[in-house]
Amino acid sequence: MTTPLSSAPHPSPRNAAEAAGLVIRAEQARLALVLHTRPGGARYLASLLDSAPQLEIMGCLAGNDVVLAVCRTWHGARKTLRYVGGDAGPDR
Repeated sequence: MTTPLSSAPHPSPRNAAEAAGLVIRAEQARLALVLHTRPGGARYLASLLDSAPQLEIMGCLAGNDVVLAVCRTWHGARKTLRYVGGDAGPDR
């Protein structure tokens, strides 16, 4: 499933609530999320996700503009999508 997100310019977020501005597209494959960011935003987003105790994330890998986040549960993946501003969409 692919969820197109905001095309706003790359921000410099001060808190986790602003993580939504980092993600331009999100894709879910079961418990894995591929989060596309503006160039240079992936490391910051991965750090935000790793430090969010309410999310059920096992870990993140970050490149320049892509984050791979592996979640512990389906519910955790959906919660993470909402956290970054993506639409969780229907369950599959």
